[in-house]
Amino acid sequence: MALEGFCGREESAGPDLWFHNKVHNMVDGSMCCVGTAANDPLFLLHHVMVDKVFTAWYEKYNPSLSELPQQAVRPGHCRDCFMPGFIPLARNADIFTDTRNLGYVYDNNLFGVRAQNGRAPVAA
Repeated sequence: MALEGFCGREESAGPDLWFHNKVHNMVDGSMCCVGTAANDPLFLLHHVMVDKVFTAWYEKYNPSLSELPQQAVRPGHCRDCFMPGFIPLARNADIFTDTRNLGYVYDNNLFGVRAQNGRAPVAA
């Protein structure tokens, strides 16, 4: 369960709780629950970072829309399903695209030390 919106408590989390949800769990308070998470000032920063990580992955691998599953996924997560909670309605396939098609770009996709000092990492 990565970006599906589940934000249970750490002790109730299964082994498939990924980085998105761990931040919600660690911050706790308003961030713990879907209905209140957006009230926390850290919510926007967290989700911008999740989006930046996804954008870097998308640009590196350039997946085709057919790689977004249509079957055997949780309700609301198939390619042509409407995303739960989005008004106006949007399908998952509508946003599985380069951010340029959504009207924005990041100035860079750098993370960590490389982002801080501007130099490429040394090859191992």
